Amino acid sequence: MKRILTYETLSETEFGLSSTAKQFIPNTFLDITDYLDAKLSLLTIYQPELGAHPFPRSLDSVRAQATLRGAQMGVHAAEAFGLLKERL
Repeated sequence: MKRILTYETLSETEFGLSSTAKQFIPNTFLDITDYLDAKLSLLTIYQPELGAHPFPRSLDSVRAQATLRGAQMGVHAAEAFGLLKERL
């Protein structure tokens, strides 16, 4: 199986220069419950890209987004994607 997915990026996905910008609407979710702490730890490698909460790319915001997406699919933490194309 091959997939083309779009990825949700905090502070990039929701910013648009016009009122006609398309909103990210996920239709594919991946349970990251077992990997969330490792993800947050690895994000600190990109310290210049992180800010203090309420900055969208803060560790608190990344955890909150994972928690929200997890609640949408019934797990502790998830990442959301937009499936554009899939070949089985």
